[in-house]
Amino acid sequence: MAAVGTITMKQMTSNAAGQPEETEEIEENIVWVGDIDGLPVIGTVREGVALVLAAAKGDLDLAKKIHLKIISDLISQDCTDVCTDSLDIEGIPEKYFITCMVKKTSQGSGKKGESASKEQDKTTLEKEIERVKETLKQIGMELDTTKIKVTKDRSKRGEHVFNNDLLKLHKKIKKNASSYTPESSYNSDALQYFIPKLNPETPLSKEHKKCIESEMVAIIDNDELYINSNSTVYGAYMKALHDTIKKNFQIYQKLSDPLEDLYRIVTAANDREVYVDPFAKEKWIQNKQKEKEKFEEVKSAVATMFVNLYNMVRDARVS
Repeated sequence: MAAVGTITMKQMTSNAAGQPEETEEIEENIVWVGDIDGLPVIGTVREGVALVLAAAKGDLDLAKKIHLKIISDLISQDCTDVCTDSLDIEGIPEKYFITCMVKKTSQGSGKKGESASKEQDKTTLEKEIERVKETLKQIGMELDTTKIKVTKDRSKRGEHVFNNDLLKLHKKIKKNASSYTPESSYNSDALQYFIPKLNPETPLSKEHKKCIESEMVAIIDNDELYINSNSTVYGAYMKALHDTIKKNFQIYQKLSDPLEDLYRIVTAANDREVYVDPFAKEKWIQNKQKEKEKFEEVKSAVATMFVNLYNMVRDARVS
């Protein structure tokens, strides 16, 4: 193997008379050449060419030594995303080199690329804050904007597309309703009709429960933008839902009809998908038709659960 030449790049500028002139050399690369049965192997990295030649000749011991040197050089150049398992060589760990290549490329893009990415994240965050504000406005609530921010922490199990608390909805409502004091301020007959209708195990099918609980989960990498806004939206809607259900069993209502309020909350919850994490949804579906269909199927079941809940409260009040 030999170095057969150099490539030198020179920067051109203009002098005071407007004539072009050369300044200092800014980069120099040596081209290394070897051959395998007369076929040339050419590269600008000496160890890379040597690795190919050693592997082609069947000298695996030498290939491994060269490979380890390449990894050592990459680590010394601050390629921090290193898979230590790759040091146990059973061939060339392609994923390792791709990871390092991406890291180096992103570093080489400089501050402009980093700045553009931060600006894009900022724009996405601002849009998400506005979306959440509008969603909470539907039930007369205002947003504490400090709660909505880019999240670096990730769940070890991944981010659920549907809020897992949906599976406990009937159980929580039943527990709350059972604690209402059936005195003059509450309709005891209506409560006795309503409470048994609730299913503490969840009215959703086993299949849809499994989808929500463990199958529809998105793995979002730490370097991907993630905003955990759903906890704020879902929490606000569920508080409004529980409070309004309670009001529906109070005999005297001086202000608005709580049944109308409940209908408004349930309708907005379904229209706005308040039980869905929009970032996990996008990551999980990724424009795949099968995943889209599954999402719509489960969403339809959840929406029906909320509508049925409204109907149960309405029927209890007129019982």
